[in-house]
Amino acid sequence: MFATEQDIEVLKKLQEADRIRELSEKEFENLPHRKAILEVRQKLEEIYKKKTQVQDMLDDAEESFDKLVSEDAKLSEKQKDIEKTLSEAQGDYRSVESLSKELHGVEKRKKTLGKESEKVGEQIERISGVMKQIMAALQELEKKEQGLVAAFCEKGGLLRAEIAKAQKTHEVLAQQLDSALLKKYEETSVRCGGIALSGLKGNQCAACRNTFDHGKMLQIKADAPVSTCPSCGRLLILE
Repeated sequence: MFATEQDIEVLKKLQEADRIRELSEKEFENLPHRKAILEVRQKLEEIYKKKTQVQDMLDDAEESFDKLVSEDAKLSEKQKDIEKTLSEAQGDYRSVESLSKELHGVEKRKKTLGKESEKVGEQIERISGVMKQIMAALQELEKKEQGLVAAFCEKGGLLRAEIAKAQKTHEVLAQQLDSALLKKYEETSVRCGGIALSGLKGNQCAACRNTFDHGKMLQIKADAPVSTCPSCGRLLILE
């Protein structure tokens, strides 16, 4: 295959630029930050769900407590009214007896409310403790996520810049090659996993290590300065 010395130098530089781009792209795709960020965000999602559940429990408990307090306050007012009416009805036995029973019922209910309020208060305290733990865990994970994202952006940014630089180099070098030779290089690169060029080491391909017999060597040398490896299909550069 015809190629000038300048073409061969351009091909070598082109492969080096493409190799750098390929390695940088692979490194970018395999950055450990991606997996770590995903794991942290999954944990955050789980904890946010737990937080919602615990908040609902806390809201229900506080609502129950408020109702108990409200009922107790109403009963206290009612107790005062009964006691006032009772003091004014001392001469009326039936009224006194009825009011006394009503007062006893109010006092009994207030006592029950006190126990229930205490129980619900303890429940609120326990749920609040769990909520504090959840908030602390969220704060820690959010901080970790921010650190991972920052590290990913820093490392990923450097790799993206390297990829862009290699791509630009490829474009500049590609313009220096004959279109047929460039097409042959690019097709070979795709077919051979990004390594389109090889060389000869004695009667072996430097890439695939296959040995060529006398007849194949004659054909390869006849194609100089660029031939094709009969085994792997890469472009053989004959210096």
